[in-house]
Amino acid sequence: MFSKFHFLILIFTFGILNSTFGQESSLAKIDSLKNVLKKTSTSLEKAEILYHLAEAKSNSDSTEAFKYSRAALELFEKNQDSLGIARARNVLGLSYFNFGDPEDAEKNHRQALEIAEKLIRKDSSYKHMKLWTHSNFSMGVSMSIQGKKSEELEYYLAAAPIARKIKDYRMLAIMNTNFAIMYVNNKEFENAYPYFEENTSLFKNIELQSTEIHDRLIFAYCLKELDSLDRMKTILNNVKDNLAGSSNNLQIQLYHNILGEYYSKVGNYNLALDNYAKSKKIIEDNNLKWYLEGVLENYSKTYLKMGNRAMAKKYLYELLALSETLLQTKINASEKLAILEEEDGEYKKALKFLNLRNSLKDSLDSRNIKNDIAQLEIQYQTEKKENKILELQNENSLTDLNLEKKKSQNYLLLILLGSLSFILVSGYLTYNNRRKKALLKEQVQSQEIQQLKVEQERKLFGVMMEGVEQERKRLAADLHDGLGGRLSGISIKLSRLAENKKAETLLPHLDDILGNLDDSLQELRGVARNLMPETLLKYGLKAAVEDYCSTLGDKETNITLQFYNTENVTDKNELLTLYRIIQELINNAIKHAKATEILVQCIVSDDKIDITIEDDGRGFEVDNVTKKMGVGLTSLKNRVDYLNGTMDIRSEINEGTSINIQIEKA
Repeated sequence: MFSKFHFLILIFTFGILNSTFGQESSLAKIDSLKNVLKKTSTSLEKAEILYHLAEAKSNSDSTEAFKYSRAALELFEKNQDSLGIARARNVLGLSYFNFGDPEDAEKNHRQALEIAEKLIRKDSSYKHMKLWTHSNFSMGVSMSIQGKKSEELEYYLAAAPIARKIKDYRMLAIMNTNFAIMYVNNKEFENAYPYFEENTSLFKNIELQSTEIHDRLIFAYCLKELDSLDRMKTILNNVKDNLAGSSNNLQIQLYHNILGEYYSKVGNYNLALDNYAKSKKIIEDNNLKWYLEGVLENYSKTYLKMGNRAMAKKYLYELLALSETLLQTKINASEKLAILEEEDGEYKKALKFLNLRNSLKDSLDSRNIKNDIAQLEIQYQTEKKENKILELQNENSLTDLNLEKKKSQNYLLLILLGSLSFILVSGYLTYNNRRKKALLKEQVQSQEIQQLKVEQERKLFGVMMEGVEQERKRLAADLHDGLGGRLSGISIKLSRLAENKKAETLLPHLDDILGNLDDSLQELRGVARNLMPETLLKYGLKAAVEDYCSTLGDKETNITLQFYNTENVTDKNELLTLYRIIQELINNAIKHAKATEILVQCIVSDDKIDITIEDDGRGFEVDNVTKKMGVGLTSLKNRVDYLNGTMDIRSEINEGTSINIQIEKA
């Protein structure tokens, strides 16, 4: 039995996603939107209405949704409305997906994310942060569709903390659904269950009907796998009530598909087939071909339960013919067909499907596949020879003994060839496994040596950094308490001398000297503060960076600081190193880039720290700078390496510079 919802459940996230960008279906009646569109005069207002029409159509008519989203995008671009362009790109990506084009879907979602990132650099308002969060989520779904699991998780983890911070509970509910889907696809239904249950509470407090329907449908499927059929039926009844009068064909076809699964589970096969037929008709009428796979699997499974092998095979044939069918599903379908054809005595057809499975199956299963093929080949050849013998017996009974002898010889030869093939394949696999183990062992040893080397360098750098900071602390104290105290004493004495009437003739000179002494004291205190910032240890990273920026005295440069959860960094060495990194990058932007606008962003999450410094300065050739790294860049790289982080530098001449640092937390 194969997994019929592995792909279908996953791609339903796009249907859920649609509701995150606009109104629910109750607020976006298509007829009402069309009437408003006729009365609208300005192009920007038309773009907004077209966008909502594309949303409303995305789950019921892919062609119409594509038309409206393209028209909205053109008008938003004409008006140079960046926020509108990004939103239109997201819904256009959904339209491409429904057309069976995940690559163009990803392309549009990626463009939307790039626009959102540019918007929040200038204005991190709620609407821009929300767009950025939704675009990251869309990219995660795009990655999931294409099997890029690591990239998928990366985008989800980026979206989740910001969604929670800005209290976007709709997105949090969708994230819960998506994480539950990931567990469902891995058949970890008990792990998916808590996410669905949390959404049961969330949906009571937010208006998200379309998303709730999708979530509850997939929850019903999860309950079926957990054998909780009574609750499954209760949820499906509630979904039916919510779908009353709905034009959302994508949801309606899934409802009938899962309801059919319920009836098949309880043994009511006729009702199951009726619901599969309704689902299949909706899919075909509305060009939702990505969703046909699950229905065909259901048909085959139910007909097998009914004992109708011919109809079961018919739908398996259709499943294999679909270009959108997942590779794993094709492997399982071809294997099931091979078994059915063998049981029906159709050895040639069975051999064909087993060969198909062999071409798709993972190489680790090759030995078992070859054994199955060899057995079927023997049976097929035996049957063919036996038929030939019967024909010859009718013509000449004298050749019967010779044919029997030839048959036996062929049979023995096939056995010998099969045994030889088995030995050769086993020998090759054994040799290959040993070679792989040896290479793996060598790679592991090399990695361990490299890891030890890196760890040693980090410890050495850490000791060196600690020594440097200790020396900075000592120098700061000496300057403040020693030289600073003496200068203060001299200043006091000169002030008293200036008050003496006998020194009236020297008063102008004394005032000049006192002014220079005050400037020297201020400069001395600034040097001491930079050597060991007391604000950092007392009030944290954000306050220390603000204090440092206030001492720069550069009125021509505007510095924007965005810090999130930095108070969670408590380790003294880590805190000091982060401060030095940000201090060095700000200093470089002012001193070398001559920037007038600088954005400093530091986001601390549970498992990593992200630092972004961007400026509108002169820029530089990245390759030239990285090849000839100076003391400052080398010191910066060493500090990032010390924190087990990575640094990405992007810059163009006269276009500014963007430096991104990501530090994995232990």
